[in-house]
Amino acid sequence: MYGVIFLLTKRPQQEDYKSFFDSYVKLLDNGDLIEIYSQQEEVVTKIIEKLSESDADFRYEKDKWSIKEVLGHLCDAERMFNYWMFCIARNESNPIAPIHIADYVAQANLQNAPYQRYLKIGKASENPVLLF
Repeated sequence: MYGVIFLLTKRPQQEDYKSFFDSYVKLLDNGDLIEIYSQQEEVVTKIIEKLSESDADFRYEKDKWSIKEVLGHLCDAERMFNYWMFCIARNESNPIAPIHIADYVAQANLQNAPYQRYLKIGKASENPVLLF
């Protein structure tokens, strides 16, 4: 468990994660990651709370995700990362399955869900990360 706490409080080293995540990890500010994560959650929540239903349906190009779908993707990713953290914290002996988030967005029919639902889902899926 101490390794998990270390990874959450400091930027991970490149050998600690798959190369797929490198571009994301490089975007992290230096400092306490728990504090940074908490601040980001507040900023993102303030931004998305201001959007209307029609704003949330916006796509910058025809076959690109809408804002709703991007938020759904973020919520799904948070759920999966929470699961991974749980497995790591409990020393899961079985391989942790990879995720195919884009497939989940396509199957979820997120475009037809009410936008305000994302605010509730986002808060519920993000907060458990801080427990690890």
